[in-house]
Amino acid sequence: FRPTIHLIMLIWKHSRHYNTSGRLVILIREICNELIEQARHYVDARSIFALDASDAVERILTTIRVCGLFKSAYFDYKTRVAAECPSNPWRIQNTALFPQLDAFLERLHDLLDLCRTVVQFGRLELIEVGGNKGRTLSASVYQVHADFTKALDAFRLAPYDTLDLEAKRFDDEFYAFRVSIKELERRLGSVLNQGFEDCATIFDAFKLIESFEELLEREFIQADLERKHIELIRAYGQDLREVSEAFSRQKAVSAEGRYLERDGPPLYTNMPPCSGALYWVRGLTDRIEQPMAKLKQTMRTMLATDDGQGVQRQHAAVLNLLLEFQLAQYAQWEAGIDSVTYEKLKQPLLIRDKGSLLTVNFDPALVCLLREVNYLVRLGMSIPKAADELFRLSETFRIQIGNLQMITGRYNTMQSTMLKVEEPLMQAMLLQIDKVLEQGLRHLTWRSHAINDFIREAMVLVKEAGDTLSTLKVNMTAAEDILRGWSEFPLLRRKLSKTYSPGEFQEEHEAQLKIRYADMADGGRELHKLLMASNRELRISKGAPMWRAYVEYVNDVVIDGLSRAVATSLRSLCEQVDPSEVSRAELPPLLELQLELAAPDIAFSPDLGYAGGPNSVANRVQGWIKSFFHPCKLVRRLDRPEGDFLKEVEEQEDVRFYTHRIRQHIATSEQECERFVQPFLVHRELWTHDISIAIANFLARGNKQAAAAMAAAAAAAAAAAVRCSWWGWRRK
Repeated sequence: FRPTIHLIMLIWKHSRHYNTSGRLVILIREICNELIEQARHYVDARSIFALDASDAVERILTTIRVCGLFKSAYFDYKTRVAAECPSNPWRIQNTALFPQLDAFLERLHDLLDLCRTVVQFGRLELIEVGGNKGRTLSASVYQVHADFTKALDAFRLAPYDTLDLEAKRFDDEFYAFRVSIKELERRLGSVLNQGFEDCATIFDAFKLIESFEELLEREFIQADLERKHIELIRAYGQDLREVSEAFSRQKAVSAEGRYLERDGPPLYTNMPPCSGALYWVRGLTDRIEQPMAKLKQTMRTMLATDDGQGVQRQHAAVLNLLLEFQLAQYAQWEAGIDSVTYEKLKQPLLIRDKGSLLTVNFDPALVCLLREVNYLVRLGMSIPKAADELFRLSETFRIQIGNLQMITGRYNTMQSTMLKVEEPLMQAMLLQIDKVLEQGLRHLTWRSHAINDFIREAMVLVKEAGDTLSTLKVNMTAAEDILRGWSEFPLLRRKLSKTYSPGEFQEEHEAQLKIRYADMADGGRELHKLLMASNRELRISKGAPMWRAYVEYVNDVVIDGLSRAVATSLRSLCEQVDPSEVSRAELPPLLELQLELAAPDIAFSPDLGYAGGPNSVANRVQGWIKSFFHPCKLVRRLDRPEGDFLKEVEEQEDVRFYTHRIRQHIATSEQECERFVQPFLVHRELWTHDISIAIANFLARGNKQAAAAMAAAAAAAAAAAVRCSWWGWRRK
């Protein structure tokens, strides 16, 4: 506007006819009218309520500022004209120049108040009050917002332009609106009073204030809450006293009588002493600082009262105590930094315990120092030079410690899991590793520059040795799995609900053996492959004593596996022929035999004893036992090209035990069968003579003795249906 007013001044100074007051009034009024017209286009009263209330406030403030700049420019040049044209100054009353502009500015201020009220009351839609009365108070807030929206609709739906100075209805309706707003403010004040009464802590009260923050600027609500503000200040004073008491009580000893009791202030989980204490103090500081900031922001006038002044002095005293403690803790920590960094960094990288196991020798004091610096940096504290230099290396230390832990971990695993028979095989590698590790045990410290080279060299050697030992272990585990699979199921298997004829069972048994023998032969070949793979991994001569000792060890493992397989089958057969086990498990007989009464002899089919030929029961059982030992011949020995494992397996104690028990049960069952035959021998005449002739003689003589004999024969015939322990028979 200054160029325009400057031009008017030039006209006033040099024109002979246009430098009168009347001309100036008309010119200024025309400019004001044009300014008002441009402002009405910019603000656009018809669409102002369709905009966001905050945007409307910005537009109105911009318009007021622009109009104020025009008036300010006029008054500046009025003073200048009085100095440059003392004979003809601008002696015109302001009311004559700006009546329309002043009225327009007044209307803008009314609209500004309206829009600000919309912004403030618009927040009510999003406010939700907590606490025991939260639901009721929230409902009251929502109702206030609904009533405000209803009152605002009078302007939103107005049939006139609110910026039209000729529209006098605006003044009446705006007055009615302000009256209704005061009523709503009174209701909101009541809600806030109830909300304050429901607040359990001072932080809840400040949260409530924060929720209604913009509305608290309204004069009517502020006056209504003045008493609550005094109570809030007093509650804050009580909170300051509680903080002071907690600090005095816990700064030396904390958590007394509980699991976390310690000398010094309470610490957060896993925090180091100094920074933990500082975090604790910062927590107390935040507890008193945050409410004070809110008080200064929302209750500036209340802090000027006696209660407010007392609270501020109390706040300063408690804050000073906390700051002094914080500085003392920091100074105490700072005093011990040099000794830690100088002494602990001179220690060797590794240490060895009495059991030859290695440990990374990064002192816990250094770890604590690094953790302290980490947290202190987050707190924004200044860090001493020595600690800062150490902290700059923290990532390097972390990587080096991680790599050293991998080295020591794998080395310790080898030392703790390596068998005595494996030690000679790994001896050359271990000696080379120990030679390299000696540098870390004696010469290298955490200040050395060759740490990374040492780590790389040791890592390669330990990895190579670890992989070699791991291959041996994996191959040995695979061999043990093969051997374990052989003993998982016995070679002799039957259907538990079925009784077999000897020929039928023999046929089924041989079919099963064929499959199992093939599987075990394949497993034997795989054992040789695994042993050769271990030899290739070790790159050692097969004739070396240490390798031959290892082969003997594996050979013993195979013998043990074969023994378990044979013992499993023998144990299963023993259970099948043990009368007590058969009775306990309620198993049906395994085999069915026939008792043939062919005068003048009695015979079992097949025969029972070893003298009865290859198909006798005893010889069949002996054949089954022999079949259990056959896998010992299928698997080639590992320690020499020829030979098998039969002799070693036969000498195993459990194998000999089960073999002996089976033969005992066979002999016992054979004796039971012989006793079963005795009644038939005693009454031989009953089955060797013609029964029709015997009956005729009986009827003729009426011989009582013959009748008794007939009864005995009938009893013997009934007993013939009974089966003997693990095999059954029937009379023919």
